[in-house]
Amino acid sequence: MASKFPPTPQADIPALRRYALVSHTETYNRTSNLPSQTQESRLSQQTEYEASLVQATTELRRRLMDEEMALSELSSQITIPDDTASQESPRRKLRKLKAEKEAYDTAFQTIDYLPGRNSPLNLLLAYRNVGRVIEQTKVAIPIVNERLMSVQAQIKAEEGNLKEQDRLTEALRKRIGELEEDEQRIEVGVAHDDAIKEMNKKRKELLKRTSKLLRELLAFLKDGGLARMLAAEDMGGPVVGDDLGVTLEAGFDKRGKARKGERRIDEMWGQGETGPEESMVEEFKTLLEELMNASLETTQYVNLKKDGAAARFLVRAKVAAYHPKDARKLKLLDFGSTVEDG
Repeated sequence: MASKFPPTPQADIPALRRYALVSHTETYNRTSNLPSQTQESRLSQQTEYEASLVQATTELRRRLMDEEMALSELSSQITIPDDTASQESPRRKLRKLKAEKEAYDTAFQTIDYLPGRNSPLNLLLAYRNVGRVIEQTKVAIPIVNERLMSVQAQIKAEEGNLKEQDRLTEALRKRIGELEEDEQRIEVGVAHDDAIKEMNKKRKELLKRTSKLLRELLAFLKDGGLARMLAAEDMGGPVVGDDLGVTLEAGFDKRGKARKGERRIDEMWGQGETGPEESMVEEFKTLLEELMNASLETTQYVNLKKDGAAARFLVRAKVAAYHPKDARKLKLLDFGSTVEDG
Protein backbone atom coordinates (compact mmCIF):
# COMPACT_ATOMS: atom_id res chain seq x y z
CA MET A 1 0.00 0.00 0.00
CA ALA A 2 1.43 3.39 -1.03
CA SER A 3 2.28 5.85 1.79
CA LYS A 4 0.99 9.44 1.79
CA PHE A 5 4.19 10.72 3.50
CA PRO A 6 7.56 11.31 1.84
CA PRO A 7 9.97 8.35 2.10
CA THR A 8 11.90 8.26 5.35
CA PRO A 9 15.46 6.86 5.54
CA GLN A 10 15.52 3.43 7.12
CA ALA A 11 17.83 2.60 10.02
CA ASP A 12 18.62 -0.22 12.45
CA ILE A 13 16.18 0.78 15.22
CA PRO A 14 17.40 -1.73 17.88
CA ALA A 15 20.99 -0.58 17.34
CA LEU A 16 19.96 3.07 17.64
CA ARG A 17 18.14 2.32 20.89
CA ARG A 18 21.25 0.65 22.35
CA TYR A 19 23.44 3.57 21.34
CA ALA A 20 20.95 6.09 22.81
CA LEU A 21 20.96 4.31 26.17
CA VAL A 22 24.77 4.41 26.49
CA SER A 23 25.54 6.50 29.57
CA HIS A 24 28.18 9.16 29.82
CA THR A 25 29.93 7.39 32.70
CA GLU A 26 30.30 4.10 30.78
CA THR A 27 31.65 5.88 27.73
CA TYR A 28 34.10 7.85 29.83
CA ASN A 29 35.29 4.74 31.62
CA ARG A 30 35.96 2.97 28.30
CA THR A 31 37.99 5.89 27.03
CA SER A 32 39.90 6.43 30.28
CA ASN A 33 42.56 3.88 29.28
CA LEU A 34 44.03 6.21 26.65
CA PRO A 35 47.73 7.16 27.00
CA SER A 36 48.42 9.62 29.81
CA GLN A 37 48.70 13.28 28.82
CA THR A 38 48.94 16.56 30.65
CA GLN A 39 46.12 17.67 32.89
CA GLU A 40 45.07 20.56 30.69
CA SER A 41 45.07 18.58 27.49
CA ARG A 42 43.04 15.85 29.15
CA LEU A 43 40.51 18.36 30.43
CA SER A 44 40.15 19.98 27.03
CA GLN A 45 39.82 16.62 25.35
CA GLN A 46 37.26 15.56 27.94
CA THR A 47 35.24 18.74 27.34
CA GLU A 48 35.34 18.23 23.59
CA TYR A 49 34.46 14.58 24.01
CA GLU A 50 31.49 15.38 26.27
CA ALA A 51 30.20 17.98 23.82
CA SER A 52 30.50 15.59 20.89
CA LEU A 53 28.89 12.84 22.92
CA VAL A 54 25.92 15.07 23.85
CA GLN A 55 25.53 16.07 20.21
CA ALA A 56 25.69 12.45 19.05
CA THR A 57 23.22 11.38 21.72
CA THR A 58 20.80 14.15 20.75
CA GLU A 59 21.10 13.21 17.10
CA LEU A 60 20.48 9.54 17.89
CA ARG A 61 17.40 10.32 19.95
CA ARG A 62 16.03 12.54 17.20
CA ARG A 63 16.59 9.83 14.63
CA LEU A 64 15.01 7.30 16.94
CA MET A 65 11.90 9.47 17.40
CA ASP A 66 11.61 9.97 13.64
CA GLU A 67 11.84 6.22 13.06
CA GLU A 68 9.28 5.48 15.76
CA MET A 69 6.87 8.05 14.27
CA ALA A 70 7.32 6.60 10.80
CA LEU A 71 6.76 3.12 12.18
CA SER A 72 3.58 4.19 13.99
CA GLU A 73 2.25 5.82 10.83
CA LEU A 74 2.94 2.66 8.84
CA SER A 75 1.22 0.59 11.49
CA SER A 76 -1.87 2.84 11.43
CA GLN A 77 -2.13 2.51 7.66
CA ILE A 78 -2.26 -1.27 7.83
CA THR A 79 -5.87 -2.44 7.54
CA ILE A 80 -7.13 -5.73 8.85
CA PRO A 81 -8.38 -7.79 5.93
CA ASP A 82 -12.05 -8.60 5.99
CA ASP A 83 -13.69 -11.88 5.15
CA THR A 84 -13.74 -11.06 1.45
CA ALA A 85 -9.99 -10.35 1.48
CA SER A 86 -9.39 -13.67 3.24
CA GLN A 87 -11.12 -15.36 0.40
CA GLU A 88 -8.47 -14.26 -2.09
CA SER A 89 -6.76 -16.85 -4.17
CA PRO A 90 -3.63 -18.51 -2.71
CA ARG A 91 -1.47 -17.27 -5.59
CA ARG A 92 -2.43 -13.64 -4.90
CA LYS A 93 -1.71 -14.06 -1.19
CA LEU A 94 1.67 -15.59 -2.05
CA ARG A 95 2.54 -12.64 -4.31
CA LYS A 96 1.62 -10.15 -1.56
CA LEU A 97 3.69 -12.01 1.04
CA LYS A 98 6.69 -12.12 -1.28
CA ALA A 99 6.34 -8.35 -1.95
CA GLU A 100 6.16 -7.58 1.78
CA LYS A 101 9.16 -9.82 2.46
CA GLU A 102 11.22 -8.04 -0.19
CA ALA A 103 10.21 -4.65 1.28
CA TYR A 104 11.22 -5.67 4.82
CA ASP A 105 14.51 -7.18 3.57
CA THR A 106 15.32 -3.98 1.72
CA ALA A 107 14.45 -1.81 4.72
CA PHE A 108 16.48 -3.79 7.26
CA GLN A 109 19.52 -4.40 5.01
CA THR A 110 19.92 -0.72 4.05
CA ILE A 111 21.88 1.48 6.48
CA ASP A 112 21.17 5.10 5.62
CA TYR A 113 22.94 6.64 8.60
CA LEU A 114 26.68 6.40 9.39
CA PRO A 115 28.37 8.38 12.18
CA GLY A 116 30.81 11.12 11.26
CA ARG A 117 34.59 10.79 11.29
CA ASN A 118 34.97 12.53 14.67
CA SER A 119 31.91 10.92 16.23
CA PRO A 120 32.47 9.02 19.51
CA LEU A 121 30.34 6.22 18.06
CA ASN A 122 33.32 5.11 16.03
CA LEU A 123 35.30 4.50 19.20
CA LEU A 124 32.37 2.70 20.78
CA LEU A 125 31.96 0.52 17.71
CA ALA A 126 35.68 -0.20 17.72
CA TYR A 127 35.57 -1.17 21.39
CA ARG A 128 32.59 -3.37 20.76
CA ASN A 129 34.25 -5.10 17.81
CA VAL A 130 37.49 -5.57 19.74
CA GLY A 131 35.57 -6.97 22.69
CA ARG A 132 33.66 -9.33 20.42
CA VAL A 133 36.89 -10.49 18.80
CA ILE A 134 38.45 -11.01 22.23
CA GLU A 135 35.48 -13.05 23.42
CA GLN A 136 35.46 -15.08 20.24
CA THR A 137 39.21 -15.62 20.62
CA LYS A 138 38.75 -16.77 24.22
CA VAL A 139 36.12 -19.22 23.06
CA ALA A 140 38.27 -20.37 20.14
CA ILE A 141 41.49 -20.84 22.18
CA PRO A 142 40.32 -24.02 24.01
CA ILE A 143 38.99 -25.42 20.76
CA VAL A 144 42.25 -24.66 18.97
CA ASN A 145 44.25 -26.11 21.88
CA GLU A 146 42.17 -29.26 21.77
CA ARG A 147 42.67 -29.55 18.03
CA LEU A 148 46.39 -28.85 18.48
CA MET A 149 46.68 -31.60 21.08
CA SER A 150 44.81 -33.94 18.78
CA VAL A 151 47.12 -33.09 15.88
CA GLN A 152 50.19 -33.51 18.10
CA ALA A 153 48.93 -36.90 19.27
CA GLN A 154 48.32 -37.89 15.67
CA ILE A 155 51.83 -36.72 14.75
CA LYS A 156 53.30 -38.85 17.55
CA ALA A 157 51.28 -41.83 16.39
CA GLU A 158 52.46 -41.31 12.83
CA GLU A 159 56.06 -40.98 14.03
CA GLY A 160 55.66 -44.25 15.93
CA ASN A 161 54.25 -45.89 12.82
CA LEU A 162 57.16 -44.51 10.80
CA LYS A 163 59.69 -45.90 13.27
CA GLU A 164 57.90 -49.25 13.20
CA GLN A 165 57.99 -49.23 9.41
CA ASP A 166 61.70 -48.41 9.50
CA ARG A 167 62.31 -51.33 11.87
CA LEU A 168 60.30 -53.64 9.65
CA THR A 169 62.20 -52.43 6.59
CA GLU A 170 65.53 -53.03 8.34
CA ALA A 171 64.40 -56.49 9.47
CA LEU A 172 63.28 -57.33 5.93
CA ARG A 173 66.60 -56.16 4.50
CA LYS A 174 68.46 -58.25 7.07
CA ARG A 175 66.30 -61.27 6.30
CA ILE A 176 66.84 -60.79 2.57
CA GLY A 177 70.59 -60.67 3.18
CA GLU A 178 70.40 -63.87 5.24
CA LEU A 179 68.39 -65.58 2.52
CA GLU A 180 70.91 -64.49 -0.09
CA GLU A 181 73.74 -65.81 2.09
CA ASP A 182 71.83 -69.08 2.57
CA GLU A 183 71.36 -69.33 -1.17
CA GLN A 184 75.05 -68.74 -1.72
CA ARG A 185 75.89 -71.31 0.95
CA ILE A 186 73.54 -73.77 -0.72
CA GLU A 187 75.26 -73.18 -4.03
CA VAL A 188 78.65 -73.52 -2.36
CA GLY A 189 77.37 -76.60 -0.54
CA VAL A 190 76.26 -78.15 -3.80
CA ALA A 191 79.68 -77.44 -5.29
CA HIS A 192 81.27 -78.77 -2.09
CA ASP A 193 79.21 -81.94 -2.29
CA ASP A 194 80.27 -82.38 -5.87
CA ALA A 195 83.88 -81.88 -4.82
CA ILE A 196 83.46 -84.41 -2.00
CA LYS A 197 81.96 -86.91 -4.39
CA GLU A 198 84.85 -86.35 -6.78
CA MET A 199 87.37 -86.72 -3.95
CA ASN A 200 85.68 -89.91 -2.74
CA LYS A 201 85.80 -91.23 -6.26
CA LYS A 202 89.50 -90.41 -6.54
CA ARG A 203 90.08 -91.91 -3.09
CA LYS A 204 88.46 -95.16 -4.10
CA GLU A 205 90.51 -95.24 -7.26
CA LEU A 206 93.64 -94.46 -5.24
CA LEU A 207 92.87 -97.26 -2.79
CA LYS A 208 92.39 -99.66 -5.66
CA ARG A 209 95.66 -98.61 -7.25
CA THR A 210 97.43 -98.76 -3.88
CA SER A 211 96.12 -102.25 -3.21
CA LYS A 212 97.18 -103.30 -6.68
CA LEU A 213 100.66 -101.86 -6.20
CA LEU A 214 101.00 -103.55 -2.83
CA ARG A 215 99.99 -106.87 -4.30
CA GLU A 216 102.43 -106.41 -7.16
CA LEU A 217 105.16 -105.36 -4.72
CA LEU A 218 104.58 -108.38 -2.50
CA ALA A 219 104.57 -110.61 -5.55
CA PHE A 220 107.87 -109.06 -6.64
CA LEU A 221 109.27 -109.61 -3.16
CA LYS A 222 108.37 -113.28 -3.26
CA ASP A 223 108.85 -114.16 -6.92
CA GLY A 224 111.49 -111.63 -7.99
CA GLY A 225 114.09 -112.54 -5.40
CA LEU A 226 113.96 -109.21 -3.57
CA ALA A 227 112.91 -110.90 -0.34
CA ARG A 228 115.87 -113.32 -0.61
CA MET A 229 118.33 -110.47 -1.20
CA LEU A 230 116.86 -108.44 1.69
CA ALA A 231 117.06 -111.45 3.96
CA ALA A 232 120.64 -112.07 2.89
CA GLU A 233 121.58 -108.43 3.67
CA ASP A 234 119.82 -108.66 6.99
CA MET A 235 121.81 -111.82 7.79
CA GLY A 236 125.10 -110.05 7.03
CA GLY A 237 125.33 -110.87 3.35
CA PRO A 238 125.84 -108.56 0.41
CA VAL A 239 123.80 -105.42 -0.12
CA VAL A 240 120.69 -105.83 -2.20
CA GLY A 241 121.65 -105.68 -5.84
CA ASP A 242 125.29 -106.63 -5.45
CA ASP A 243 124.69 -110.37 -5.89
CA LEU A 244 121.49 -111.26 -7.71
CA GLY A 245 122.08 -115.00 -7.31
CA VAL A 246 122.70 -115.00 -3.59
CA THR A 247 121.42 -117.96 -1.58
CA LEU A 248 120.64 -118.36 2.08
CA GLU A 249 121.47 -122.04 2.67
CA ALA A 250 125.12 -121.70 3.71
CA GLY A 251 124.93 -118.44 5.57
CA PHE A 252 127.48 -115.61 5.52
CA ASP A 253 130.70 -114.79 7.29
CA LYS A 254 131.69 -111.48 8.88
CA ARG A 255 132.86 -110.11 5.52
CA GLY A 256 129.49 -110.89 3.90
CA LYS A 257 130.80 -113.83 1.91
CA ALA A 258 128.89 -117.07 1.59
CA ARG A 259 130.27 -119.78 3.86
CA LYS A 260 131.65 -122.97 2.37
CA GLY A 261 129.74 -126.14 2.85
CA GLU A 262 126.03 -126.44 2.69
CA ARG A 263 123.47 -127.00 5.37
CA ARG A 264 119.88 -127.86 5.04
CA ILE A 265 117.29 -125.19 5.59
CA ASP A 266 115.54 -127.27 8.18
CA GLU A 267 118.85 -127.54 10.07
CA MET A 268 119.29 -123.73 10.12
CA TRP A 269 115.75 -122.68 10.99
CA GLY A 270 114.26 -125.81 12.35
CA GLN A 271 111.20 -127.60 11.17
CA GLY A 272 107.94 -125.65 11.19
CA GLU A 273 109.61 -122.26 11.62
CA THR A 274 109.10 -119.43 9.14
CA GLY A 275 111.92 -119.01 6.67
CA PRO A 276 113.93 -115.80 6.29
CA GLU A 277 112.27 -114.87 3.01
CA GLU A 278 108.77 -115.13 4.47
CA SER A 279 109.84 -113.17 7.54
CA MET A 280 111.36 -110.45 5.35
CA VAL A 281 108.19 -110.24 3.25
CA GLU A 282 106.11 -109.78 6.40
CA GLU A 283 108.57 -107.25 7.85
CA PHE A 284 108.72 -105.24 4.60
CA LYS A 285 104.92 -105.24 4.31
CA THR A 286 104.44 -104.09 7.91
CA LEU A 287 107.03 -101.32 7.56
CA LEU A 288 105.53 -100.07 4.32
CA GLU A 289 102.00 -99.98 5.81
CA GLU A 290 103.24 -98.04 8.83
CA LEU A 291 105.00 -95.52 6.59
CA MET A 292 101.91 -95.06 4.43
CA ASN A 293 99.66 -94.55 7.47
CA ALA A 294 102.11 -92.10 9.05
CA SER A 295 102.26 -90.06 5.83
CA LEU A 296 98.61 -89.09 6.41
CA GLU A 297 99.36 -87.73 9.89
CA THR A 298 101.20 -84.61 11.04
CA THR A 299 104.33 -86.37 12.30
CA GLN A 300 104.83 -88.58 9.18
CA TYR A 301 107.66 -90.42 10.94
CA VAL A 302 107.74 -94.07 12.05
CA ASN A 303 109.87 -95.24 14.96
CA LEU A 304 112.01 -98.17 13.77
CA LYS A 305 112.44 -101.17 16.05
CA LYS A 306 115.73 -101.93 14.35
CA ASP A 307 117.79 -100.66 11.45
CA GLY A 308 116.91 -103.55 9.16
CA ALA A 309 117.68 -104.25 5.54
CA ALA A 310 114.14 -103.27 4.50
CA ALA A 311 114.51 -99.73 5.91
CA ARG A 312 117.94 -99.28 4.33
CA PHE A 313 116.62 -100.49 0.98
CA LEU A 314 113.76 -97.95 1.01
CA VAL A 315 116.22 -95.16 1.83
CA ARG A 316 118.57 -96.19 -0.97
CA ALA A 317 115.63 -96.38 -3.38
CA LYS A 318 114.65 -92.74 -2.50
CA VAL A 319 111.30 -93.97 -1.28
CA ALA A 320 111.92 -93.09 2.37
CA ALA A 321 114.29 -90.90 4.38
CA TYR A 322 115.67 -90.89 7.89
CA HIS A 323 114.99 -88.08 10.31
CA PRO A 324 117.82 -85.52 10.02
CA LYS A 325 118.50 -85.70 13.78
CA ASP A 326 117.30 -89.20 14.65
CA ALA A 327 118.19 -92.22 12.51
CA ARG A 328 115.63 -94.33 14.36
CA LYS A 329 112.80 -92.47 12.59
CA LEU A 330 111.79 -92.98 8.97
CA LYS A 331 109.22 -91.38 6.65
CA LEU A 332 108.06 -91.65 3.02
CA LEU A 333 109.23 -89.18 0.38
CA ASP A 334 106.44 -87.91 -1.92
CA PHE A 335 104.98 -91.35 -2.02
CA GLY A 336 101.37 -90.13 -2.30
CA SER A 337 101.99 -87.67 -5.15
CA THR A 338 104.03 -90.25 -7.01
CA VAL A 339 101.24 -92.79 -6.80
CA GLU A 340 98.56 -90.22 -7.71
CA ASP A 341 100.47 -88.97 -10.72
CA GLY A 342 100.86 -92.58 -11.80
